[in-house]
Amino acid sequence: MDGKLYEAAITGNVSQLHELLREDANILDRLLFGGTVRENPLHIAAQYGHSNFVREISSRKLEFARELNSQGRCPLHVASERGHVEVVKVLLERDADVCFVRDGEGRTPLHVASEIGHVEVVTVLLQRDADVCFLRDGEGRTPLHMAAMRGRLKVLEELVRVRPTAAWVLTDQGDPILHLCVNHGQWEALKMLVGSIDDNEFLKLKDRDDNTILHHLLTAKAEYKDIKFLVDRLKTEEDVVNSMNVNGSTALDIAKGIRARYARFKIIRTLRKFGAKKGKEISRNRPKNRTSSKPQLEGSSNDSQSRDKSQDALMVVAILIATVTYGGSLHFM
Repeated sequence: MDGKLYEAAITGNVSQLHELLREDANILDRLLFGGTVRENPLHIAAQYGHSNFVREISSRKLEFARELNSQGRCPLHVASERGHVEVVKVLLERDADVCFVRDGEGRTPLHVASEIGHVEVVTVLLQRDADVCFLRDGEGRTPLHMAAMRGRLKVLEELVRVRPTAAWVLTDQGDPILHLCVNHGQWEALKMLVGSIDDNEFLKLKDRDDNTILHHLLTAKAEYKDIKFLVDRLKTEEDVVNSMNVNGSTALDIAKGIRARYARFKIIRTLRKFGAKKGKEISRNRPKNRTSSKPQLEGSSNDSQSRDKSQDALMVVAILIATVTYGGSLHFM
């Protein structure tokens, strides 16, 4: 890139840009079609928040708006990461669909803004198309997942307000958003989501190993107050409290493995209060399969043995009778 053009972009000097264009009308064309440096003037101006310069450049060469820099990001990604709301607005005015452009990691500008926590940028992007909430990055995560993992509460509130159903989306690895909160220690984000969605079915979501949010909380050794908060919400949902994962373990099974004696006592007492059971207790109380539950087949092995014994006895009697009869007939011969 020409040194003077770079200087104009980094300082946002529109007058200098006009002067350069008067001196060389093709300076932008050469960058677009023959440049070797991947950062264009729009990337640089977006990085420093120069909205007027962005407006001027994009009006002359809108193609710059979709070019990816050396980090694989377009100017809207750059502005979203930096939190430059006015630049974001200008870029969307010029090309509304640029919000769908993905970077080298498959992230949209909304992913980037959500992860960093720029709620004003998030609001502007959502106004363009709120369904961007459902788009996944290269690792199968949505903007809500990114915000939850980073504990960006205000961003989460905005995303859930606009598209509450997006909170139900699992990652490509099968993790619900509440599980991500636990995995990354974002307890306040978890509480905010539970309160915002306010649906116990949301709390029943499981990961690919059938772990509920209770399994995850206990495995992560969460504080008692966080566990009690969730159990209180689930107190009428015994099927969740007693849900078993692929290993056949319930929340109570995991709680019994907590080393801290007092914490273990309090958690087990709370779980028991709401009907929690161990996996073995649940398996033992489940009805047997259809074949073994039929009354006529119960104890069938014993019945068979009894019938065999009766038949043997009858055979002995028959032999004795036959012997006596045969002996008698010989006597009279």
